[in-house]
Amino acid sequence: MLARSRGWRNTLIISQTGAFHRHAMLLRAAMPGSRVLVRLGGVYHGTGYLESPSFLAHRRALQRPLAVADMIISTADGTPVDLYMAKLGIRPERYRKWLNGFPVTPNSGQRRRANRIVCISRLDPVKGIDYVLRSFSLARPRLAEPYTLAIVGDGPERANLQALAMELGVGAHVEFMGHCDDVGPHLYSSRLLVSGLANNPVMEAIATGTPVITLDLGEMEVLYGRFPNVHVVAYPPGGCGRIAASHMREVVCRTADAIVDVLNNSACLNDLGSTPANNLYSWEQRLQDELNLYEQLLEPASNCRPAVAAAG
Repeated sequence: MLARSRGWRNTLIISQTGAFHRHAMLLRAAMPGSRVLVRLGGVYHGTGYLESPSFLAHRRALQRPLAVADMIISTADGTPVDLYMAKLGIRPERYRKWLNGFPVTPNSGQRRRANRIVCISRLDPVKGIDYVLRSFSLARPRLAEPYTLAIVGDGPERANLQALAMELGVGAHVEFMGHCDDVGPHLYSSRLLVSGLANNPVMEAIATGTPVITLDLGEMEVLYGRFPNVHVVAYPPGGCGRIAASHMREVVCRTADAIVDVLNNSACLNDLGSTPANNLYSWEQRLQDELNLYEQLLEPASNCRPAVAAAG
């Protein structure tokens, strides 16, 4: 393999999530002018873990797959990418943090918005759906019209969340819809998305023109605060990860106030919830940005069109 690869000059070696990093290092050594690009998803660690002794104990193992990289791409999805890279000693010029492209979600069924709030998430303790339920129960008596809450998704917390809805006195007004791959109809038929600790539903809501309330855990204000249909509720501790028990009541009250403000303001709903947003960062743009980066990585090597190889 190494003998054959000596003729592959100006090659970009792509390592997905840092897999086969030793192979990538050997390939780069054997191919003059080659570069290694590591593609990550988001950084699925909370701030608490990144500051913990456990992280320090595993730091070297986490550094190894990235050490060989000339460039790292990570997804900006509300996770602490910058902190993660700093903790691993990765300088800012060695990585790029980009949004995924916004989805194209047409209203194919011509759904009309009804008095419904939607939450789209995996039903897992880390997703904070209990926060959504508590906020809904506190807001509901203050709404000018009756609303239901539809929870789209499934997971190990479903039974606990159903019990919590009953305990809060809103069990009759909460629908557990189960897993769904096509969330467009749920968004187009709802007046508001209240997001748990999830990134993709916020992007999907923006793409469908659905008003959004989300908590500023992660980088939600930085990523989405500029969109007019997004209301980001402040979270004083900042950072990422689960909502601290000591701050739950505070953020529930703030979120309930935001729900009431949005749903009792008909002008707000008419302005923000009627049509999908335009000129969003698309998957085509996201792909073009990555292709441009590929070209830039190999510019010093030659003016030849670079080859692309996968490690492993």
